[in-house]
Amino acid sequence: MQKVLLVALLVLGGGLAIAQTTVDLNWNAFDGNIGIDFQVDDDAYAGLRTGGSYIFGEFHGIDYDNNPYNYNVDTVRAKVRANIDGGGYVEFIMERQDSWDSMYGPAGQVTYTSLETSDAGFFATNTRTNFASLRTHNYGFQNDNQWRATGNYSILHYIKAGNPDYGAGFYAGGSGSINVTLMSSEVRGNSAWRFGEGAGCYTNAHAEGTGNGIFGVWGAAPTELHAFGATVGGGFVTFEIKYNNGFSTANNLNMSGH
Repeated sequence: MQKVLLVALLVLGGGLAIAQTTVDLNWNAFDGNIGIDFQVDDDAYAGLRTGGSYIFGEFHGIDYDNNPYNYNVDTVRAKVRANIDGGGYVEFIMERQDSWDSMYGPAGQVTYTSLETSDAGFFATNTRTNFASLRTHNYGFQNDNQWRATGNYSILHYIKAGNPDYGAGFYAGGSGSINVTLMSSEVRGNSAWRFGEGAGCYTNAHAEGTGNGIFGVWGAAPTELHAFGATVGGGFVTFEIKYNNGFSTANNLNMSGH
């Protein structure tokens, strides 16, 4: 049995300007653990942790080193596919650390996912940051089922604005199987966000599962919130299902707020 412990610390920035820097990592290991830290100057950070009985996947980090409009903020991208078989976990975070503040507000936007399972699991994302926003745009990369799990599982995912009180997310836990699709999301400034919609994609935001468990979606915004066909003048909304024999949602888990 192969045992693997891989920790990759990648720090890009400073020194000579280059057209683009790409870091490509792949793993395929029994009884392994992997940690990846992808830091691009002061512009963005992406981190991945995964481990389990059998894990395999890919991480692609890109520093475009492009400085659009001379705003002193590079475009940065992280693309991940992480698979688990036989039990394990995956955790991913990406932070937008710099911004063209005068036009787009402060930095500090975050996307985060954790997934744990006793059986099989999968997570995929295609997320980028730039001078204006943090955006996940999975169209053409992983259109459907960006989160999958079987067995006993728990999943947490959220996006947060520069003010961490505002954003949106979902949580799930149970026994059986679950598939969650949120093809695109975007977050910018102190409070503006779109969850499961926007980012140049059509809406593709739904979930389904077997067995028993809980599934919930939430959103919070200070001024205006659109969720599940309702418009709220700021505040907090939540939608939660507790099920004993499976569940499915319509393609309407998308929300927005500011």
